[in-house]
Amino acid sequence: MLWTKWDRSATNHQVKVSILVSTQNRHLEIATPNPALKLSKDELDFWTRGTKYLPTDGIVKAKAQECLAGLPSNATDIDKAKAIYN
Repeated sequence: MLWTKWDRSATNHQVKVSILVSTQNRHLEIATPNPALKLSKDELDFWTRGTKYLPTDGIVKAKAQECLAGLPSNATDIDKAKAIYN
């Protein structure tokens, strides 16, 4: 988000924005998860919590439950993610 303000006497209203982006190739094998990457209960709660701009209730929750309806009760998180994103 960008916000600008000029004095009333300003005659040149221009803004130049530059963004530097760095990328990396990554490969994550989801079929054999790395135990070192396992989140604690507190970490999992933190990273999956709803926010004002990323809600996890209402229509979002209803759609997720619809996607997960056909899965068995012992489905893994990977199975759930695939059901939602596929």
